[in-house]
Amino acid sequence: MLSEKGFIVSRSREELVDLLELRQVLEDYCYCKCADKATKEDIDRLNGYIDSFLALPQEEQLANHEKYDIQFHLMTAEMTGSQRLIKYINEIEKHVYKGIVTNSIPDEL
Repeated sequence: MLSEKGFIVSRSREELVDLLELRQVLEDYCYCKCADKATKEDIDRLNGYIDSFLALPQEEQLANHEKYDIQFHLMTAEMTGSQRLIKYINEIEKHVYKGIVTNSIPDEL
C-alpha cells in the first residue's frame, strides 16, 4: 500500500492484528458515546444507512461491503462529536482494509 509519503508499505500480520484490536477498542468507545449522545435523527440516519445496505442484492453487498462498513463506522464516530476520534477511525479503517487485501485474517478475530 502507499504511505502518505508515496512509499509502498506492507502491513505484517502482527500489525494487522494490532490494528484490528485498536479498531475494536475505538469502536466500542464510539458505541458507548453514541448511546449517550445520539439523537433520534442520528439513529434514524444510521438505521436508514443499514437498511439501504441490506436492500442491496447479495452480490452488491459483497462488492460494496468495504465502502459501507467504513462509512458505518465513520457515522458512529461522527455521532460522538469528536473530530480526533473521527480522524483515528478513518485512518484505522483505511489501513485495516488495505491490510486485509494483502494478508489473511486470523481465525481468532
